[in-house]
Amino acid sequence: MSAYDEAVLPVLTVSALLMAFPERANGSFFQASPSYAELSFPVVHRLLLRPDVERLGILIDRSGGQSAYQAGYTVNLLTPQLTTGTTHPRVVPAGTTVLDPVVTDLLSHRSDALFYAGEAAGAAKVARILADLPFAGPRMAQHTAMGPEFLEQAGAAADGWEFVAPFIDATAPAAATFAAAHRKRFGAPPAAWSAEAYDVAGLVARELARLAEAAAGGATPTAEGATPAAA
Repeated sequence: MSAYDEAVLPVLTVSALLMAFPERANGSFFQASPSYAELSFPVVHRLLLRPDVERLGILIDRSGGQSAYQAGYTVNLLTPQLTTGTTHPRVVPAGTTVLDPVVTDLLSHRSDALFYAGEAAGAAKVARILADLPFAGPRMAQHTAMGPEFLEQAGAAADGWEFVAPFIDATAPAAATFAAAHRKRFGAPPAAWSAEAYDVAGLVARELARLAEAAAGGATPTAEGATPAAA
């Protein structure tokens, strides 16, 4: 990032989801994506705004780094603010491989639903543990656990799991036009974040074109809706 700062070159990210970033000297870094805090809202709504769930068990696996911590922390914080439900959070150190006692503890505290914040390997372990227990409640994980690794390691236990993701599924009807153009141009379906990156690039291109037109016409470019300063 230092090279961009030195050149005063703006950087727009669609995949950096941290809640806060180090202060930059020239303010050239822009986050065009929801933060982990904002992604916690759909998790809480999905898991707790239902008649069969009163308590949410939260497993924060520090193997998932800051993404796991921030997601789990905000879900725990928002649950009592947005719902009448309660939480029972547990945090395990990075590198923890035996999660059975933690899952057992979550269920022993009457957790009706579970949210796992961490990576695919840990989510798969939790899925297999739950599959051997009489737990039929909803279970969800963040997008960092979503992918082939989870499906391969969890096997049949992956059935019923839901994920919250900050990017659209390229096979979704809303992305059909973009997906077709991507396949035609690159010969492959779009990967995660592709549609979001395309949208942000389009926003920048349109704004640059507007500014160029204004400059060519002799007008002073201003931000959308702003009032030009008096001379």
